[in-house]
Amino acid sequence: MCTVQPPSNLKELNDGVLEVLAGVFGPNNMACNVAAIQNGAYNEDFTVTNLDPSQINNYLTQISKGLETKGWANVTIAANPAQLGIYAQTTDHSIELIILMQIQGNMGNIAIQIGPS
Repeated sequence: MCTVQPPSNLKELNDGVLEVLAGVFGPNNMACNVAAIQNGAYNEDFTVTNLDPSQINNYLTQISKGLETKGWANVTIAANPAQLGIYAQTTDHSIELIILMQIQGNMGNIAIQIGPS
């Protein structure tokens, strides 16, 4: 989806995260804005369209469950009015995942960071 690809050690994990997000939001509703590798972590930013603001809690639950099926551990949801977050780690705690979401109306922004804990 993004032009800058994750480092080889993070590619499989990143592909799984994107698969979960595409399953929740629909693959045609996610557009990559930017991706970069910084300090060993892979960062991506997406615009998401066709959101239903009344389904935010459902989206978070689906993402959380999807990440768990992909092998992520310690999946935690943090929600406040300004920003929604999902945090997770690999089972060996060596890699950390942070997903931050901002939703305004039927559009949103998702920032993803995968990298060493």
